[in-house]
Amino acid sequence: FGWRKIFFTSMFQPQFLSSMMSTPAWRARPKESFRSKEVKPPFDFSLKNSVVAKYRNAGQICASPIRFYVHRRHCAAWSKAFAEAAGALRLGPGLDAQTQMGPLSHARRIDAMEQLVADALDQGARLLCGGRRLARPGYFFQATVFVDVPHSCSLARTEPFGPIATTMRACADEAVNELEASVLAALQGEVTYEISGDT
Repeated sequence: FGWRKIFFTSMFQPQFLSSMMSTPAWRARPKESFRSKEVKPPFDFSLKNSVVAKYRNAGQICASPIRFYVHRRHCAAWSKAFAEAAGALRLGPGLDAQTQMGPLSHARRIDAMEQLVADALDQGARLLCGGRRLARPGYFFQATVFVDVPHSCSLARTEPFGPIATTMRACADEAVNELEASVLAALQGEVTYEISGDT
């Protein structure tokens, strides 16, 4: 009963969320319906689907997720498992049957990834895996995962269009507030909830 998931894709201004959340349909949602979904270990389903969704085509598709909002109770364990799975991806050319993630499209994307990583590290974000280009021919950049990303850094406000993901501690209400508060929300946001979840 009520909405099950909400997806925001592409670029939009924060005024869009404010306008949407002021509609009668949004205001009339049952209070219980926005409690966050409880995710329990070993996270097999969510991890498999999240890694595939994020690193397909090295994150170079408009529907590629950027931030993963995980209930604060499970965020540390989920983030660790997600980073381990991302770090284990086999990088290589697309014609190699063993390849799980290919290269970026051109050298400018490598430069953009390095700038985003450097900015995040300078502002206190914690790198769980990746963060570097590969020392081999081609535009290969490691699958990268950050946690504890401050709102001031570029990763919190832009779409990387590459293999960089962040995980955030939150409940569903906080996830929406984060999206609404973004100066420019250039990301795909997902809010999942169930009535029996914990806030």
